[in-house]
Amino acid sequence: MQEVVDFYTTDTARRMFGFMLSTLGVCFALPLIGIITMHMQRMERRLPVLSLIQLCAGAVTVMINLLGSLLFAVLTFRPELRAPESTMFLNDLTWLIFFTPIMPFIIQNLAIGAAVLTDRGRTFPRWVGYANIWVACAFVPDVMAYFFFSGPFAWNGIFVFWLALTAYAGFLIVMSVVTRRANAALVEEKFAPAAV
Repeated sequence: MQEVVDFYTTDTARRMFGFMLSTLGVCFALPLIGIITMHMQRMERRLPVLSLIQLCAGAVTVMINLLGSLLFAVLTFRPELRAPESTMFLNDLTWLIFFTPIMPFIIQNLAIGAAVLTDRGRTFPRWVGYANIWVACAFVPDVMAYFFFSGPFAWNGIFVFWLALTAYAGFLIVMSVVTRRANAALVEEKFAPAAV
């Protein structure tokens, strides 16, 4: 416990700056979610159910990540006035908020995967659909963090922390690249000279 308390009570200005950047950075996922939704609506055409599911689930995932980032910032705000037990409680709460509410993440990725795999127009490559389904599966072990305090299924273990973090980072990178390509193709298609 003392190691956790020391983390938040030393070099607080630098940590607060880092958590502030994290809070701002989390919000940059919102434009990506909006662009993904736009392309999914093009895939679904008349009834954009999966698009709306992805939009709602994506917004919730941003809120979950934002809440975790804000709680980290709270932990560095006047930590010397807090009992060590309170600091430990807030630390545990923050990490569990980051990793255990997985259903919005899973629903978002499954909606994207289903839309991509059923798209006849090939807005995104087919492998993107399979990648999103894999990302959804990678989040499943996260609920184990409630039951383990150490080891591979603890909040800082390989299956909860590292697998989820790697999968989410991969999701952000892949979707950023493929949406950029889809945007370029859309612009090219819109401004292509008409055939005579």
